[in-house]
Amino acid sequence: MEDYDEMTSAIENINSYFLSMYGKYTDFDEEVKYMVKSFYDPKVEERGVQKGIEKGKMEEKI
Repeated sequence: MEDYDEMTSAIENINSYFLSMYGKYTDFDEEVKYMVKSFYDPKVEERGVQKGIEKGKMEEKI
């Protein structure tokens, strides 16, 4: 989770830099949201955790 926080902070800093240098790019905010969402999606993480739990339970039965 620490890596995610650092990457989010870096993306926000880059976003601020571009906005201050080049002005408002109307689609930029949506593109950044999409990039961050594709980088880390809590729903995908939760599904992975659930699959890991299920796999662990199956291995215990063996």
